[in-house]
Amino acid sequence: GWLDEHAYGGLSLMATVLGAVLLYYELGAAATAIGWMVLCLTLLAAGLRWDLVDFRVQAYALAGVVFARAWAINFYLDTTLLGVPTRLFTGIAVTAGLFAAHFMMRRRRALEDGSREDRFGALVAWADEHAASALSLLATVLLAAFLFYEVSGSLLTVAWSLQGTALLFAGFGLRDRQLRLSGLVLLGACILKAFFHDFRELDALFRIFSFMVLGILSLAVSFVYSRYREKLQRLL
Repeated sequence: GWLDEHAYGGLSLMATVLGAVLLYYELGAAATAIGWMVLCLTLLAAGLRWDLVDFRVQAYALAGVVFARAWAINFYLDTTLLGVPTRLFTGIAVTAGLFAAHFMMRRRRALEDGSREDRFGALVAWADEHAASALSLLATVLLAAFLFYEVSGSLLTVAWSLQGTALLFAGFGLRDRQLRLSGLVLLGACILKAFFHDFRELDALFRIFSFMVLGILSLAVSFVYSRYREKLQRLL
């Protein structure tokens, strides 16, 4: 009956919630986000390995929760974790975890459980299709937010420019379109910030430095696109 049909999903959800609550009480405020990220990756790995729909859905939801907690709570903690400032430790660990989840989804095999012809099945199929892009976006935004809190305002454009360039070239090397798009969007945002904010607000020295770094990185990206146009067209 209905109970038998939904028992697996309900029990797995309760186990995940209990695990998340246990981590919350045992790890404390600083390490909870990292513990939840590990739980998220474990659920995602199991969901992909054995085609378990509920595990994948729970992993997607938990990734969003970890993202929100890291930004809303961990970035504001003035504590240390293993001798490292909590913001730094959490920013690196959670961002790396979200990127790891992105690559796990990129390399997923064909998933069959989400193809059922009902509303839930269609929703799962949609989530599976867009999860890799969403996870990459969460990681990119979280890293940008981390840089916003950690880097001096006068050097923020430089930091974001380096992040965008790193994402762009990582996208080329790994043939990952989402990383390339994220890098291009971030570089575009840096150019807008340089013209509409930095030009008026920054001191002359930092303004010149920001424009120089951004210009050099933009030229480097432009050179790569023009020099390796044929290869890039195959990647794109």
